[in-house]
Amino acid sequence: MQRLLAIAADLPSRDSRVAVPVYQLLAPAFSLALLDEERIQARLVVARHLGPERVAEVLEALEPHFPWRRDLLEERARVYERVGNPRAETARRELEDFRRSDPTPLSRGLEAAPSQ
Repeated sequence: MQRLLAIAADLPSRDSRVAVPVYQLLAPAFSLALLDEERIQARLVVARHLGPERVAEVLEALEPHFPWRRDLLEERARVYERVGNPRAETARRELEDFRRSDPTPLSRGLEAAPSQ
């Protein structure tokens, strides 16, 4: 099933004519919400071929308990702002909260000092 979702997400990159049908097929949840996260992720990949309104529609399905992942939070803030979504301010604020709480990577600041 996961392989099928990966193939479905990849189809629009090969033939843009299938983007809308694949997007629609991925809309309803599977029985018992099986592979729901994977289904939504595949639908998001397809939505990117269809424009920001469709991307916003997929991201809205993740509300109100939006995943605390940098990539999704950034895309959400950018897309909501672009389409004028009423949650745009919340999306921007939550992205800033994430950035403030995101730990600094251990490798940052470990660059070699310039030689004299």
